Amino acid sequence: MSCEVLTKVKIPNSVEKIGYMAFAKSGIESIEIPDSVKLMGTAVFDGCSRLKNVKLSNNLNHIGETAFRVCKVLEHIEIPTSVKVIGERAFSGCDSLRSVIIPNEVKLIGDYAFSSCPNL
Repeated sequence: MSCEVLTKVKIPNSVEKIGYMAFAKSGIESIEIPDSVKLMGTAVFDGCSRLKNVKLSNNLNHIGETAFRVCKVLEHIEIPTSVKVIGERAFSGCDSLRSVIIPNEVKLIGDYAFSSCPNL
C-alpha cells in the first residue's frame, strides 16, 4: 500500500523502532530519524521516489533489508558510527546516490546493499 500524498513526517522522540514498510512508497521528501530510534526494519522507506534528504539516528544499530531501496533521488547518506549492520539491498536502485559515508564500526554490509546505484 502506498501513501503518495504523505510528504512530511515528524517522528517523535519516543519512537525506538520503525517497523516493516512503515513509510514505503510514500511521497516523503525529507526525513530526520530521531536519536531515540535504534532499529529500522525491512523496507521502511522502500520505493520513496521523492526522498532526497535523510538524517539517520545517532543511536541506530541496524538498517533493515531494502530500507531505502529504489529511493531514486537520494544523493547522499551518512551512516552513523552506531550502525553495525546494513541489510541486504538496503540502498539498491538508488539511481542518484553519489556519496555514502560508512564508518569503521559497521560489521556487516548485506548482499547487494548498494547494487544498481550507477552514480556511486
